[in-house]
Amino acid sequence: LSRSITRPILRLASAAEKIRSDRNGQQEISDVSERNDELGELSKALTQMTDDLLQRLDAIEKFAADVAHEIKNPLTSIKSAIETAIKIDDANQRKDLMKIVMEDVNRLDRLITDISELSRVDAELSKANFLEVDLSQTLKAFEQLYNQTVGDKGSKLLITLHKPHSFLVMGIEDRLVQVLRNLVENAQSFSPPHDTIRVDVHKIENKIQIIVEDRGPGISSESLDRIFQRFYQDRQKKEEFGNHSGLGLNICEQIVELHNGRIWAENITKKNNQISGARFIIEFPSLE
Repeated sequence: LSRSITRPILRLASAAEKIRSDRNGQQEISDVSERNDELGELSKALTQMTDDLLQRLDAIEKFAADVAHEIKNPLTSIKSAIETAIKIDDANQRKDLMKIVMEDVNRLDRLITDISELSRVDAELSKANFLEVDLSQTLKAFEQLYNQTVGDKGSKLLITLHKPHSFLVMGIEDRLVQVLRNLVENAQSFSPPHDTIRVDVHKIENKIQIIVEDRGPGISSESLDRIFQRFYQDRQKKEEFGNHSGLGLNICEQIVELHNGRIWAENITKKNNQISGARFIIEFPSLE
């Protein structure tokens, strides 16, 4: 009886030690999950924990590689511009080169700010306790604050709550507001001046659906599948460089998924299939 208990435990302990010392992550937990007892449950839990940790490590490595790549581009441009400015005497050319340097510095500043925010969101959501949030009150308060802040400088925001008017979810209110803010600011950046950004909130069966629409140029077909990728951008070249890092929608996706929801994008089309804007849709599980 003693051996039937200790041998599987020793096998699990040995496998755990091999995984700890194996940097390639190729070792596997000794499988005793077929046992219908506590040792079987322990084996399943250790296997799932190991898989989750390896996925986490892979995600961190990929994120670090993406960050290094994005930061290297403006640094290379700054270095090239400064090296050229040192060699030339023409004041106008130097002025143009310094303009390039400032654009790249702005790009770096934006990147570092959004990377820091992305890391903070990830750390906060992994440890936070979710509370009951009434989205109807949250969204209306955000609408009032946004319109007062923007004033006559940009697009107006119109949020419509369709019956029922109570939309309860489990989550972190500040982060849910951040998702809406990112989507509204994204819509504003593509909308005609002083246009109205519309947000419709519905309850469909056991889901709460939030739809954010704009009347901009829409999303290119090749971007629909990539729009939420980290650092990906699909913007007009004439837009001022450095204003966007390509992380806003990725942050939205992470927050929504950690709230057990989903988010996707699609184009708004007219009867002749002409694109008349973009639509972002979020779904959260409803508490009611």
